[in-house]
Formats: sequence, structure tokens, C-alpha cells
Amino acid sequence: MMRSAGSPRARGLLPRPREVCACPPAPHIHHLAGDHVFTVLFADDSRNIREFCGRELEKEGYRVLLVSSGEAALETCREETPDIVVLDVRMPGMDGIETAGRIVRAGLGIPVIFYTAFKDRLATEMTSWAAVECVEKAEALTELKAVISRTLAAHAGAKRRSQKDERLHNDLDGRRNTP
Repeated sequence: MMRSAGSPRARGLLPRPREVCACPPAPHIHHLAGDHVFTVLFADDSRNIREFCGRELEKEGYRVLLVSSGEAALETCREETPDIVVLDVRMPGMDGIETAGRIVRAGLGIPVIFYTAFKDRLATEMTSWAAVECVEKAEALTELKAVISRTLAAHAGAKRRSQKDERLHNDLDGRRNTP
């Protein structure tokens, strides 16, 4: 059934049902996470961009969650806790900047990447926002894929160091309390 271009759903005012795409991890992603498949939440109001990027990220071995709005991205973060979030900056309703701020304020520890056609305007302000990186939209997703991979590797490394520090701290506490 075709939807008219003027319908609220077609204009991005109503979120589409969440699309969940998953496939086995590619070898270069798999080694970063052990047996864990990284989950990428991708939010863009353009269905074509969302589906194209979702397919391309699946080919890289990621589990991909696709949403069409900032509100849907926040809801998905609460339900799924993705490993990374990629946000379009300009979306109807809650834009990517506000969405990123809310993700950070929620304390979920999820890195956010802005994916936008307006990188030049945003780049100067980005240091005040929650995104770790800002990638310009392009037909080839080479830069986006590289930034996602680099960010996940850094975030996974920081998590491992934090867990190792916590285990060491617990071991030391256990030794102090042993008679």
C-alpha cells in the first residue's frame, strides 16, 4: 500500500515502526568485541538514507536499529541500549542536537555521532554538544564507517579498562577485609 507524500508518516511526523536489521558480524568487527555484535542505532528522517545506511552498516557486521525521529531514538536507547548512536541533525520534532543532549543527560554512556549535510555550521559548535564526532553525509559511507569503527574501538577499550580497574579495586578491598 502506497502512502501519499502528504501523509503525516511520509512527512516524518509519525515515527515508522522500528526496523531492526541484524546479520552475523564481519571478521574485523567481531575481533573488537569478542562474541558481542555491536549495535548501531541510526536515526534519520529520510527513509532512503536510513535504509541505505542500514544496509551498508549491516554489511560491515553491525546489528542496526533504524528509527526516523529523535523521540524514537530516545525510546530505543532506553529499550535496547545500543553500543553507538548515529543521529541526523535536522529532523522534525526533536532534532539530533537535542536528542544527543538527552542521551548524555540520561547517563547511558552511549557515544553519539552526528551525521549531517550541515557539518561546516555544526563543527564549530560541536565541542559544546554530546557528539564525539560529526560526519558529513556522502554517497560513499567510508568516513562514517571509519568513525563508527574507531569510536566503538575506543569506547570498548575504555570500558575494558574501567572494568579491569573495578576488578582490581574489588580484589584489593577483598584482601583488606581478609583476616
